[in-house]
Amino acid sequence: MAIIQQLGATQVVTTTNGNSTQSNALVIGAAETVRVSSSENCHITFTALNSGTAAATNLLLTTNTLHFFSVPNGFFLNVIRIGSSNTVVSVTSVDLR
Repeated sequence: MAIIQQLGATQVVTTTNGNSTQSNALVIGAAETVRVSSSENCHITFTALNSGTAAATNLLLTTNTLHFFSVPNGFFLNVIRIGSSNTVVSVTSVDLR
């Protein structure tokens, strides 16, 4: 069983009524692993450029489920919500030991 060590502060990406998509630069530790969870179902992508966007065909992130991804430092998380509910996506840099 892996031990999860948090390496930094949790970053939050929020979609609201006025903005159904959002992009946010990630601060990722040396382990280049992130733990991601969402308050609502949504789609996400990771891109090297800030101009990236998420689409309904991208990876589905399900409500209140932890997901772990290997992501290079400096990448951006792009989120598009499903439906009209505001969505809060939390991203934390972690080390899995």
